[in-house]
Amino acid sequence: MQDGILNTPAFLREWERTLRGLKDITPGVVGLQLPEGLVRRSGKLAEDIQVNTGADVMVLADPCYGACGIGGVDPELLKLDALVHVGHLPMGIPNAGAVPVFYVPIKQDVDRSLLEGLLKSWDAPHRLGLVSVTQYINWLPVARDILSKMGVDVFMGDGGPRLAAPGQVLGCDFSVPRSVAGSVDAFLFVGTGVFHPLGVSLSTGKPVFRADVELGRLLPPDHDEMVDRWRRKRHAALERIRGSERIGVVVSTHPGQARFALARKTCNMLKKAGYNTTLMVARELGPTFTDRMGMNGYVICACPRIVVDDQSSHSRPIITPLEARILTGDIPWEDHGPDEIVAEDLGDWSVEDEGT
Repeated sequence: MQDGILNTPAFLREWERTLRGLKDITPGVVGLQLPEGLVRRSGKLAEDIQVNTGADVMVLADPCYGACGIGGVDPELLKLDALVHVGHLPMGIPNAGAVPVFYVPIKQDVDRSLLEGLLKSWDAPHRLGLVSVTQYINWLPVARDILSKMGVDVFMGDGGPRLAAPGQVLGCDFSVPRSVAGSVDAFLFVGTGVFHPLGVSLSTGKPVFRADVELGRLLPPDHDEMVDRWRRKRHAALERIRGSERIGVVVSTHPGQARFALARKTCNMLKKAGYNTTLMVARELGPTFTDRMGMNGYVICACPRIVVDDQSSHSRPIITPLEARILTGDIPWEDHGPDEIVAEDLGDWSVEDEGT
């Protein structure tokens, strides 16, 4: 993420709104949390808060990758009166104790002419679902307007409580495209990258076109190739972990990733299948974690992107909780799909599971 995005009109509007909100509550101490790509600008933003509100500002310096990591500290310990979270939309999870949280989403300014250039000559499917991520979610109404004028029936679904806007997808939540999958012929992802389009494709079985606004290109679906490549990698990881003597089941302390209930269920399931398992808790799951902890393999009950994006960085196999069910024979390989975080998985692992 480039520092220059903090100077865009879209960000400045959100920042001014946040400063006004802080002034209204006259906090004594404000916590400031930024994503990894912007932490070098924390000093400037902290100074801006202090000058405009008179509050002391404390930067929360641990890595943050999404609203799932909101706070990450005890606000009472730090005596916080408010928390400013830069980069993401709210995720519907309990915030940092009783203190108010001000979300400052990072959104790219909409370029209507770019979208018109990409879409107006497109022979689009008649029924099309629109999806995007926080950074480009404000582009969707413009894309819908352009496509509707072309005679396309456009659908922007609503997801569960973890999603803040129509059409939004997270790397751990594809409920929005699933909510309209039965009504569309295909999806259009507005943004950049392949991770989220892959998740949409896997969770719906529909082709996904990509309006890549960084490349300035409309990319056709490569559903079969993309899914096949992903499945081959995941199958290889499953085969590597199958003969493991001991498997670590890892849960994250990030509030929106803390799938304690799922971790315990997964651990019990693996034990019943004959695997020695160890429950583990960690905030950061970098490449050195899997070597340092000494297990033969790991089930990651944390951010789903760790398994998808970082497998090649880990010397030991890492799999998702859903893949652990395949490993034990609980479900067949044909039921494989993306790992998603749901509310019932975010529970206390000390609670006894039914049937155990």
